[in-house]
Amino acid sequence: MIDNDQRPVLIRIARLEERLKEKPKLRFAFFKDSSRLISISAFIISIVTTIYSWRKDDIQGHEAARREFDSTMQQVIDIAVKNFEFQVKNKDEKNLGAMNGWFNTQTGLLQNKAIQDLAGLHDASMFDYIVVGNLLAVGQPARATKLIDKAIEIGLQKKKEHEQIFYRAIAQVQNKLFGEKIDVSISDEQRLHDLGSAYTSLGQALLAQRKADDAQKAYEAAIQLFDKSELPIDAKRNQIAMVYKFWADAEASAASDCNSSLAHLKSGFANFPEVYRVPDNSDWNSIQYELSYVTAYCGSDGKLHPLP
Repeated sequence: MIDNDQRPVLIRIARLEERLKEKPKLRFAFFKDSSRLISISAFIISIVTTIYSWRKDDIQGHEAARREFDSTMQQVIDIAVKNFEFQVKNKDEKNLGAMNGWFNTQTGLLQNKAIQDLAGLHDASMFDYIVVGNLLAVGQPARATKLIDKAIEIGLQKKKEHEQIFYRAIAQVQNKLFGEKIDVSISDEQRLHDLGSAYTSLGQALLAQRKADDAQKAYEAAIQLFDKSELPIDAKRNQIAMVYKFWADAEASAASDCNSSLAHLKSGFANFPEVYRVPDNSDWNSIQYELSYVTAYCGSDGKLHPLP
């Protein structure tokens, strides 16, 4: 017996008709909703504007910190010059000691401000740390040591980066794509001199703390740095000679054994290149004068005994 009930077939046909009447869902139908697009665009613009404003304020803050640091260092120089001029003009005045006390107080305040300004710099350079470290070397040698150690750390890191093949390759690619540009950062040679200066400044600060062994390591590091550099031989020997001279000067200031100071002066004299031994060379004249002075007045007890 044949089943003439056609309801299941009719139901299926009706469902198919309903599906055909439905609007097809487009893949990019979302983008046809203008209100949503406006909202999303406004959100993206607000994010970009916020980031731009933050970056602009950040840059301005860094520039302000740099100006404040430079101003403080200029004040330090000015007060030193004023103090010197005052002492020259009033060396016979009875109130000279009292006025020196006021100058020293002002200098101490500026030293502390220099440290605070340095901490506020976004990307302080090796030279920044050296300058402030030298500023503190006499009155606050322990703090000076920490700052100069930081300068050496920065210098060694920069030296390592510039010696990497990847760094040099990137620089060459940038030159090819955008043309060769002037390097506004310090050169490799200047970085070498600054690092050598940092080591000698560290030695001076350590001698002021009676740490002769540590000071010796610092000065020897400076000598080794120049000895292994790619400088011409005469320039290399000139730098080494000056390190020995600074070493001798620092020992004399620290009231150490003048025999040790004399030995360093002799080493500086021996290393000084012949081509620079001319009458108008102030470095050469200075080494000769100090060597002759210490040779003449260094006593057997290790103390200088100049004639009355």
